[in-house]
Amino acid sequence: MSEQTLQAAATAQIKVTEEELNSVRNLSEQFSNITMQVGELNVAKFDLEREIENKKQELNTLRENENKLGAELEAKYGKGRLNLQDGTYTPLQ
Repeated sequence: MSEQTLQAAATAQIKVTEEELNSVRNLSEQFSNITMQVGELNVAKFDLEREIENKKQELNTLRENENKLGAELEAKYGKGRLNLQDGTYTPLQ
């Protein structure tokens, strides 16, 4: 066989079976779907992380307000404990 014949034979197209083609297409579609889902999950993760940071800031603000109110109550009533059920303030001895 001449070199040209070998090159022509090497570049000849071969048709795969319909089943093989469908298998490759199916894998490609699954890959695309999973890739898209990973992207969607990353966006959701970003949104959740941002929401968590917002809630942490809200908690810090609540703690500051709690400390401020505690200091105000202590200045007014002295050191003690507040019963949240009935509103009684018991001074510490």
